Amino acid sequence: MNSEIKKDTFIKSATILIVADIVVKVLGVFFKIPLANFIGEVGMGYFQTAYDLYLPFYSVAISGLPVLLSRLVARSVSLNDGNGVKSAFFSCRILFTVFGVIMTAAVVLCSLFLTFFGGADDAKTAVYVIAPCVLFSSLMGIYRGYFEGINNMAPAAVSQVIEALGKAVAGVAAAAVLKICGFSVGIQAAGAAGGVLAGTVFGFLYLYFKFKRYGFKCSKKESTLPYGYMKFLFSLAVPIVVGSLITQISGLVDVLTVQRGLSSMLFSDPQGIFEVYPGLSNGLINQGAADVPAYLYGCFRGFATPIYALVPNLTAVIGVGLVPSLTGFWETGDREAANRTLHSVVKLTSVIAFPTAVGIFVLSRPLLELLYSSKPYGAEIASHQLRILSLCAVFAGFSVPFTAVLQAVGKEKIPVANMFVGVVLKLAINIFLVPRTEFNVNGAAIGTTVCYLYIFIADFIAIVRTTGFAPNLLKDFAFPVISAACSGLSAHFGHLLLSGFVSPKLSTVLSIALAVFVYLIFILLFKVISPKEILKGGKFS
Repeated sequence: MNSEIKKDTFIKSATILIVADIVVKVLGVFFKIPLANFIGEVGMGYFQTAYDLYLPFYSVAISGLPVLLSRLVARSVSLNDGNGVKSAFFSCRILFTVFGVIMTAAVVLCSLFLTFFGGADDAKTAVYVIAPCVLFSSLMGIYRGYFEGINNMAPAAVSQVIEALGKAVAGVAAAAVLKICGFSVGIQAAGAAGGVLAGTVFGFLYLYFKFKRYGFKCSKKESTLPYGYMKFLFSLAVPIVVGSLITQISGLVDVLTVQRGLSSMLFSDPQGIFEVYPGLSNGLINQGAADVPAYLYGCFRGFATPIYALVPNLTAVIGVGLVPSLTGFWETGDREAANRTLHSVVKLTSVIAFPTAVGIFVLSRPLLELLYSSKPYGAEIASHQLRILSLCAVFAGFSVPFTAVLQAVGKEKIPVANMFVGVVLKLAINIFLVPRTEFNVNGAAIGTTVCYLYIFIADFIAIVRTTGFAPNLLKDFAFPVISAACSGLSAHFGHLLLSGFVSPKLSTVLSIALAVFVYLIFILLFKVISPKEILKGGKFS
């Protein structure tokens, strides 16, 4: 397979995963937004506490470990080594299953320390329900890694959609039924966690039967080959596992520090937070609870974070589609093809990250009020964090594919070290700023932004030093930034003008549509993407 065919394969793989990811994010909207409107800010605080405990382990199971297997399989395929593919698959099956069991137990054990870190006891039930998702996610990772390694992205994409659909339908339905039946907010949050579990099980079953039908066949004797392979595999797995944990551990840092810091703030200045957010007391009264830390945590992690996370979630699929192709180029010494692939990655990430981040910054409050119309106080509070996180969205958006690049060229330890430093910075900032009334939960958003700023800079320097990559500053960065700025200005002034003639919700929707149109015009005007490239499915030069 020549380099041009491999590049086409990368683009097609990335396109499949991006389309699937867009569908998944739309389904995520139909999960988080109705859920928040059903169970409220405090309920989202309980649900997000459980979700943030589970998310780092899920990330390893669904993205970190599959990257390991896809890399091993891709290398064996490029060398035409069928036995290597089988050894990688069976070794990883053992590793992934053991990891899933241990990490499921770890999530349950973490729940025992929730109260110590300021979390509410009412969140524990949701933790118990969501914990088995780690095991099923690990089992899914076995088959996702295999299919991605042979450059067949469709099964992984379909499983993501099935997982998200099951979560959206079952989670919202369970929370709604439990609310109608009069159960507590904590139990409603556990019902939402049950939807996450249902979606994960459905996704696993799809991939399992897909592999049984289309995967390779082997004898029982062949399946015993990989046991001597485990030491080598383990040496590769450790940095990838640690790196994936650290990538998502910022949420765990928030679980461990934010609510505890807010409790300390309330103890030292019990009325200060109500002066900062005058509508907060009314919001809590309407909620039927007086749990200020859970309320504010629900605003930050339940309302603001999912919107900002749209950017790194979209760019993450670029990294997944990148690994098999870039690994093949790097292993075979085709540096020219590797460099072209890196240009495509940086440009595609810029085209996605910059306009989305600018749009989030400009329309933070109108967007939240549109999505969470029944929770105006929570939307107002979350808008402050979202404006801060909009800057973080750019750095986080680049950090995910940058990590995949370093993994693909055999430099797994570098992003791990960079992520560790970033998380330590976030931890320190959370501990220092969150207990201060003037910063409160906004301190956690600042900590997240500083964390990913450091990771972005350090990873980019490492890529340049390792690969000799030299970005096209105009096409890769400057033109997308200018286009995004013009798009943001059109959204801002469009919203101001339209709000005088139409409803606030319609004004927000029309402003977003205007911003997208303006952005596309400037992208084409600057020739960042040509019409010919669009017709070819995004094959960037």
